[in-house]
Amino acid sequence: MTRTTALARLALPLAALLAGPALRAGEESAAALARGDAAWAGRAAGHRGGRAAPEPIAAAVAACEEALRHDPQSLEAHWKLMRALWFQGDYATADAAARRDLFARGRELGERAKQLLAARAGAGKELAKLPPAERARRLAAEPDAAPVHFWAAVHWGLWGRRSASWRRRGRGWRGGSATTPRPSWPSTSGSSTPEGCGCSAASTTRRRGCRW
Repeated sequence: MTRTTALARLALPLAALLAGPALRAGEESAAALARGDAAWAGRAAGHRGGRAAPEPIAAAVAACEEALRHDPQSLEAHWKLMRALWFQGDYATADAAARRDLFARGRELGERAKQLLAARAGAGKELAKLPPAERARRLAAEPDAAPVHFWAAVHWGLWGRRSASWRRRGRGWRGGSATTPRPSWPSTSGSSTPEGCGCSAASTTRRRGCRW
């Protein structure tokens, strides 16, 4: 047996040993995301009027949080957690301060996910300064880039709106029906946009409401 062959035989088990935890973490993250997807599909269960029952969406949030713990680099876990936090805040949380905290969490997740995207694109903190065409070219191979940016923007807007109202009025935004019409309840097999919220393409703006 040559020295090279001996080293190769030693290296293979060592590589498998080192890769094992990462592979298991990826599998556990994927399993948690699958549970989150199932909970998201059932988010309308138990609703009353325009308010969702808190338990189904809480299960989706918990599953996405678990996926992110197993794989902190997962962009899919980031945007699916942001999506779940949006729904939890807008439709299953009555307390204004609690809503604001949920959207603040979503904003933080969005910034972290964009940093991960920038690193993968080889642009570091300079990604936002690149021309739009160059940014699009660098992110073309990232299927999660669009939903990450979409949900990051959603949470920045919701957090900013509620924070401004909180400062101005001394309390949180009421989530009123004057600007956000309450949606009709969806079937669990509704269509989905590229952003992943389940809206129809014509109703992605907040003022037009959302079919979930």
